[in-house]
Amino acid sequence: MSSLHISRYERYLPIVVFALIIISRIIAIVDGRDPGFDQAMLMANFPLESLHSYFQPLPLFEQATALGSVALLDLVSNVFGNEGLTRIHAIRIWAALAACLGYFILYHMLRQSFSIWEATLALTLIAAPNEALLFTTNPKNYVNAFLVSCLLMWVGQAYLKNPDGRRVAAFLGVTLLTSIFAFTAPFIVAATGGGMLVATLSRYPRQEWTSPQARRDLLRLTVLGLMAVICCLLFFLYFTRPITVLDQMAYANRYDAVFLTIASPFSDHNLYAGKNILRVFYLMVAPAYLNELIFSLGLLQYITIIHLICLLISLIGFLTLWGRSKFLAGGLSAGILTILVANTAHILPIASVRHFLFLTPFVVPCFALGVVRVVEFILARLNAQAFVPVVLSVIMLAICGAAVLRSGDLKNAEVSEHLARIDEFPAPLWIYYGAQPSVRTLRSDLILNPNAKVIGLLPHESTTSSWMLAARESQNRLTSEEYFKQTATALAGQEPVWLLFTHYLSETRVPNGLDRFIGIAEADGRVCQTQSAPGSLLALCAMPDDLPTNWQ
Repeated sequence: MSSLHISRYERYLPIVVFALIIISRIIAIVDGRDPGFDQAMLMANFPLESLHSYFQPLPLFEQATALGSVALLDLVSNVFGNEGLTRIHAIRIWAALAACLGYFILYHMLRQSFSIWEATLALTLIAAPNEALLFTTNPKNYVNAFLVSCLLMWVGQAYLKNPDGRRVAAFLGVTLLTSIFAFTAPFIVAATGGGMLVATLSRYPRQEWTSPQARRDLLRLTVLGLMAVICCLLFFLYFTRPITVLDQMAYANRYDAVFLTIASPFSDHNLYAGKNILRVFYLMVAPAYLNELIFSLGLLQYITIIHLICLLISLIGFLTLWGRSKFLAGGLSAGILTILVANTAHILPIASVRHFLFLTPFVVPCFALGVVRVVEFILARLNAQAFVPVVLSVIMLAICGAAVLRSGDLKNAEVSEHLARIDEFPAPLWIYYGAQPSVRTLRSDLILNPNAKVIGLLPHESTTSSWMLAARESQNRLTSEEYFKQTATALAGQEPVWLLFTHYLSETRVPNGLDRFIGIAEADGRVCQTQSAPGSLLALCAMPDDLPTNWQ
């Protein structure tokens, strides 16, 4: 392979990877799937009644949402309407564009200190995990947090090159934008600020840290950092805390198991919490279908060892990262330290990777460098160093290909076709509590129309305890059995009735599952005919003579 050929190949490789990333997002958008459970609970709130509603907890379900995301979702719902999938597609397009913009910014930054192979591998790994694919075509907060994190890193690096007034203003402006679009803004600022501090100190030998020029640089950076922190804290105190008060109540004890504790560092509790932190880190870098491959190979029992291997690869990468980019290495260190301190203080649970997409621009490049070093080491042992580009190319294309396939496999429970069938035959509609967010999001007229006869609805306040747990055994509220008994009362009689089920995982753990609901609908002589779709079931129950022809 000639050097000219390698040069051309290197030039086109990032373009191919970017193209595959964009294709994967397009597939996820045009797939036309219904919104998932959390997405439906969120979108059911929009459009809001007024601008004043932006500064209050959302009225339905438990969905704390950053101010910028609230404004965006409200705008989309007002423009495209609050029924059907049009607005869902619109917000997915925005999310995909935001993600791709973040990837472009990140790649541009990485190329300042990474080779084309390293930067492209980092881009591949950051865009291809299951969670990244799901939450970069999704109305939730997380993709916006990822984008503003990339933007803040970008303006932070620009400030380091030339700390003039224009770039100070840019950094503070993006800090404000970060506060508006990300509840995790304090951690994003801490990570970026830590990287800027380490990069500034690294310009001078340690004995010159007290020199006049070093002191001036550190003073300017300290003042900038204080202004950014004040901006984040003010936003946290006067918006984030009030807007999340219902979530704080609902989740008061939910995350106890994932908080580290200093009092007993070697306890079983900390062992569990530590394993969970490892799992979250692993999911940041695990390509699509890797978990399925591990399961199919019977390696699930070794999953903790696999997590530790990924951590070891990252530690190898960190040694290289420290020599390549003090900004990224310092930012990664500061971000992890801040998150662990907040976790130990029971402020920030480390429970799901989606909440930490904002940190992936620091974490994943470190892991990518580790992968490159490991590949180089193995091929050097085999005396095949010339094949490093080939092996890395195969890895990247395989990961991107898996991401493209997974993008067409991001299935949610589908109810749209059921809602269309309900219009064919007038009858009261009983909606299982797990299906109610989807119905409110896709066909709010079925619930909000005063002339509609809807039975089986639960109160939809904005806390988990008063809504989701209303039909489960918790806090002496409506138990599953009581919910079933009340349903039996509501479904008594011989008049035709529709039954709609989705998100009914809890019922699969009960003897007879959904059949027991069908049974009470048929108790007085009705006959139930059903149709199913992925994750959902629709039943029309009526006396045999009352069933429409196309349901007999």
